[in-house]
Amino acid sequence: TFFFQAYNARLKYRNNDNILDYSEDNRLLIQVIKNDQTKPKVYLNYNLFAIPLNCQMSNIEVIELEKNEGVYSLPNKISDSEFIVFDNAQDITCKILPTYVSTIQDNIIVPLEFSILKAKKEKRINDFAEGLAKGEINGLEWHKLNKYIKVCIEHHLPFSAFDNIRASCSSSDLTAKLYFFLICYTESNDQFIKACEKIEEELGFKFHWCSFNSFESAINWLYDTWGNIDIGPIFEKAVLYIERKYLIYDERDWKSTIHLNVELSNMRFLLKEAIINELPSTIPWLDEKRKAIIPIPNDIPKLKIMARGPIAIGLTKCNIYSDDLPLNGNKSEIWNINNNEVRRNIMYCQQICQQIDSKWYDLAIKYTINKLKQHEL
Repeated sequence: TFFFQAYNARLKYRNNDNILDYSEDNRLLIQVIKNDQTKPKVYLNYNLFAIPLNCQMSNIEVIELEKNEGVYSLPNKISDSEFIVFDNAQDITCKILPTYVSTIQDNIIVPLEFSILKAKKEKRINDFAEGLAKGEINGLEWHKLNKYIKVCIEHHLPFSAFDNIRASCSSSDLTAKLYFFLICYTESNDQFIKACEKIEEELGFKFHWCSFNSFESAINWLYDTWGNIDIGPIFEKAVLYIERKYLIYDERDWKSTIHLNVELSNMRFLLKEAIINELPSTIPWLDEKRKAIIPIPNDIPKLKIMARGPIAIGLTKCNIYSDDLPLNGNKSEIWNINNNEVRRNIMYCQQICQQIDSKWYDLAIKYTINKLKQHEL
């Protein structure tokens, strides 16, 4: 039996000790147990569902699993072999962790080391990214993506469960395309905003980090597909979630006098020592000359994330960050799938500024972009 692990709200468990069994007709059988080390308890009251992966678009539909005395199986008519299985339990204190399942025995029985699994996952994401990058907004890959996004929203599934959704925000250019795709394919402004919030929170990034060039290219992507469209309504929806100045570069939006030391002192005062001491230490990599854009006093090294986060975003907005990366390849841009912690920490920088009612995050990005556009660095 393939044991799924139930988990309490916000507490996930690894599926290291799963056991597989197949019926006489080679059907994969699934059982649900509570992850209790003392006395596993079988749960019989779940309704389980599956969504096929790596399949034809017409097959991307939610399938209800058959249940027989607490054991679940896929219907005989299903021909696909890879799925994400999940439940519809309303009780969030005990839900099933959405789990990858394959009806091909060798896909799961052959043990793979973590490094191999990670490499396979990265390849899948890169392959999906390549397909999305080449596709038109009304093309097959983007419409497959849209189906999975809708499944996640309708069934309260994490976007991170699907590699093609991860792929759609794995670069500045793709993320900008994803933003305009959501504008065009969400039915209402409210759905659009909620989708943006959910994707950002679960996948760890902000749409406004995309470069000005990426947003411009995404708009041209719409024209390439639909010709001479009226961009007005689309842009009106775009500025509901991202300020206009982050979408299209206009010197008037960014050129202003900022008294950096005064703003830095104000931010430090509002943070207080207790918060400063808890700031994350994993920060974006910066070239030495970029660190000088916003120097941090030696007596408060913990504030580095509050400076380097906005600097990195400013460099990314101006399409410069990747140009600074060392040639030896040991550093990568913030969109890289392995830089999740760095992106989360930059998000925390913005969040903490909002909580203390500080304008530092926005001012520091503005200061960086102003310096870069003036060719002072």
